[in-house]
Amino acid sequence: GAFHIGITVTAKTLLGLDHTPGTSVDGRLALDPALVRELATTDGTLFSRLLTDPLGGILEATELGRFPTTQLERALVLADGVCAFPTCNASAANTDTDHVVPHSRGGPTRADNLIHLCRRHHGYKTRGRLTTSFAPDGTHHWTLPTGTRAPSRVHLHRRHQTLPNTEKHRHRPAVELVWAST
Repeated sequence: GAFHIGITVTAKTLLGLDHTPGTSVDGRLALDPALVRELATTDGTLFSRLLTDPLGGILEATELGRFPTTQLERALVLADGVCAFPTCNASAANTDTDHVVPHSRGGPTRADNLIHLCRRHHGYKTRGRLTTSFAPDGTHHWTLPTGTRAPSRVHLHRRHQTLPNTEKHRHRPAVELVWAST
């Protein structure tokens, strides 16, 4: 069976540039940095990056794989409701989850880069017949083959998170290492 172990660790520790211990998700246990690095190289390890504010509140969560977790997918289905194309009413529950900036080009697997598209509109976007983007205010737009811009059906804005001033807020963004074994 699969199981998950949540570990908070700095990127420097994972890279071997620092020897700060990892910590258990609840913050009660310190974990040997060498052990954390060993777990990080084990097949089946999944990374979820969580950006936190100075008080530990989550500002942004990024999946470091191509596909969103069940929880992120469920939240986006609720947020989108339907295919993101302006005139399409296909239920988001029956669509593909698509990266606005493709994963192959460095597009992150997070809410502000994911939309739901029915197979037809997903195919048009993949073949370059339609383009799409999020504006800095979180609104989502399509550019049609005629050059016309049209607002998306995505009804909840997805604001792009910005990093707090690290000089002002001395906190370390955490990487949560989740070890999944089957």
